[in-house]
Amino acid sequence: ARTASEQFLDDVLLKGSAEKNIFGIANQPNGLDYAAPNGAAASPLWANKTGEEILKDLFGMVQKITQTSKGVEQPNRILLPQTLFELIRDKRVNPGFNETTILKAFLTNAPPGFRVDPWYKLETASAGAGRLAICYRDDPDALLGVIPLEFSMIDPQTAGFETVIYCHA
Repeated sequence: ARTASEQFLDDVLLKGSAEKNIFGIANQPNGLDYAAPNGAAASPLWANKTGEEILKDLFGMVQKITQTSKGVEQPNRILLPQTLFELIRDKRVNPGFNETTILKAFLTNAPPGFRVDPWYKLETASAGAGRLAICYRDDPDALLGVIPLEFSMIDPQTAGFETVIYCHA
């Protein structure tokens, strides 16, 4: 029951609830879009880009927010689909010349305290069910998921040979 409740909550935080007229982090109507430009291979996909091009895309997400907000918003976190996170964790910026990974190079040059984390739900979170990256300021004043009732279980209730545990979520 706990796992099902947490997965439902994850889905609502990501995509909201049409029934309740709630938006999630992936479908905010006033969110900024950053479209990664094509790289040298004429593709925006990171699988077809060099380490330097991917690094430029990561900084491009951050710059889009800071420039559009005229410096008011300073993002400090990027959430990536698991596969893209693993790609930047393992791929070198410039193999043979510079053995630093894309992730390490980004975090070294990003503002102090910047985080890049994977979230498996982002593999199919975009409008077309494709991958989505999210860049934002990780601060309750900027983004907050309110949970009206924390998960709790009531003491087991026994009736005959049956035991039932009621849950609130």
